[in-house]
Amino acid sequence: MWIQIVSITILATINVGVVQCGQRTTVTIPAKELIEAIRNHDVTWDGTPGGLVVHWGGATFLVAKYCGPDSSDQLVSALGDPDRFVAAHVLLAGRLLREISHDAGSYDHLDVVLRADGSTSIDTAQRSKLTKLWTERLRRRRDGSRDPSLR
Repeated sequence: MWIQIVSITILATINVGVVQCGQRTTVTIPAKELIEAIRNHDVTWDGTPGGLVVHWGGATFLVAKYCGPDSSDQLVSALGDPDRFVAAHVLLAGRLLREISHDAGSYDHLDVVLRADGSTSIDTAQRSKLTKLWTERLRRRRDGSRDPSLR
């Protein structure tokens, strides 16, 4: 029987331990490497009458659960990667914003096409728009000013 034990240390590393037959093995993963492992396919979507709902798994789930706000700059950098920008955006939006604007086709300024079969399409050309959005939001947060794009 395998039991997975996950904990985080103060030094921004993730400790993942596996216990088998009373033996515990711990693997330390630096937060930077974990953020580098996020992928768009970690993110799945559901459509509801209230708008899009996001679900995350894989490395994206671990970053959401264990990495702190100090990882925001690394996530903004990931917005430039076509294979990681969706995961980076939903992590930034879900961790930093109390209110996320979303509707049937948009999740906090990310346009998502959700098809009847459950598949999605997200245009990678949105990366620059999202990078500008998050760069400005984080600058405002550091300056203590209000973000006008939020309600």
